[in-house]
Amino acid sequence: EQETKQTVGLDYELPESLAANQELISVFLDANTQEWRPIRDLTTLLTYGSPYAFTAKVEGQSSFTGVLINDEHAGGGAWRLTFRKYHFTGTERQQFLQISDDDECLVEIDNNGIRATNATIARFSDEQQQEFARSVRNYIYETQPGDYLWLWLSDAKVEAKSFNYSEYLSSDITTKTDELLVRCVSRLNNTLLFQLYPTDRMDAMRQTILQADTDLFTIRFDSSSTDNSAMQVLLGQKEMSIHSVFPIGKKVVSFLRRYIETKEGRPNGMSSCYMYHAAASMPQALLYATEILCVLLGYKPLTLIQYSSPSEHQWKFPMVRELSQSIVAAKMLLGDQLDVGMRKNKYRDDETLVFYRSARDYVNQGLLPKFESQALHPLPYPDSEKPEPDWKLQIFNAWWNGVMLGYPEYFVDSYCESFHNGLSQEERVVQMRHAKASIVRYLQSIGKSLPVIGRGMEPPIDEAHFQLIADMAQS
Repeated sequence: EQETKQTVGLDYELPESLAANQELISVFLDANTQEWRPIRDLTTLLTYGSPYAFTAKVEGQSSFTGVLINDEHAGGGAWRLTFRKYHFTGTERQQFLQISDDDECLVEIDNNGIRATNATIARFSDEQQQEFARSVRNYIYETQPGDYLWLWLSDAKVEAKSFNYSEYLSSDITTKTDELLVRCVSRLNNTLLFQLYPTDRMDAMRQTILQADTDLFTIRFDSSSTDNSAMQVLLGQKEMSIHSVFPIGKKVVSFLRRYIETKEGRPNGMSSCYMYHAAASMPQALLYATEILCVLLGYKPLTLIQYSSPSEHQWKFPMVRELSQSIVAAKMLLGDQLDVGMRKNKYRDDETLVFYRSARDYVNQGLLPKFESQALHPLPYPDSEKPEPDWKLQIFNAWWNGVMLGYPEYFVDSYCESFHNGLSQEERVVQMRHAKASIVRYLQSIGKSLPVIGRGMEPPIDEAHFQLIADMAQS
């Protein structure tokens, strides 16, 4: 592929194979990484949730199947695509979702072209696609009540949404096939019913309790089929197509713990408990449950869970209530033996549940407004007639709380600079500097230091206590 090239456009070249085959992308990553400039007529479509064949170009490295699961804006005009390795051999079932160092593959697309692993990416042949679909059906067929599945699906009558490189170059907009986390709630012979958890946070907040209990997801297998080849997927009355599925099983807490511990420091040295930045390869619906585990495992000093407010209800997300109830029960059973404190913050009608490590009670007491701070609402709410003093306090409190919770200053700076209220950018900077000077004086007065999110911030809670909480949450 490297020996024969053709000139494209003005002063840049493209391997002949890429120009001739629009279903193949050649990508490289080594000390002499090769880059291409944008190819504006490239029409390769990468469909979310669909499998692709990664063929290694370096001797000694294995080829694998990768499922496109996420995209992340990488700054400027660049995007990073995350592929999740899919382990299957024939119809053999993957018993649970394993996370290991090589389970992700990143493909980067920027204004210089395409850069990625030392492999070629190609669409599956018809035969490979049939084998992959058979594997997906078998995973689903073996699902039992209580099992969680992480899957990608789309309307059976609508073409799956894709990451289109040509569209990206012109608009920087991507769309996705729907990603869902579902839990099997019942099974009768060859019919399975699932509760579904929306991935999008706003969709989850808008979902009523009635909708959650009645809008079930149905999968039916034809009882006359001997190889599970006939599968009907219904979301309400709409027929859907499933592109891929990763079975997680019943031990969701175990899966999340494994994720936290394995992903620490990756990518780019960031802690796995910077959830909004390091959760690209996990079900997004489980993000808030993972934050609770980050406290139990000693990666974070404290977590806040928004239970009630006009627009935010974090308890709707999977395993959040289960874990919260289990921690509360464990605290009542174990008392001070459990190295976790808790309190309920209330501001007007808004309520937030707080879990914190015992040695970090000063973080709990230091959040502003004291014992009123909310998980997802910067306070105070602005006075309708004279909002500016409250706007200033919102920025001051947001900066103070972000740093007190252990986030790097540049994360907190970025949040405060982009926060939506009526303050000018200059005034925001003034309030951020004021907060920084004030928090330094506060910490000096109490003889404490700022926590730093990451492994080893605190020891994990006692293993027997962790297992008690996990068992109650997963029962």
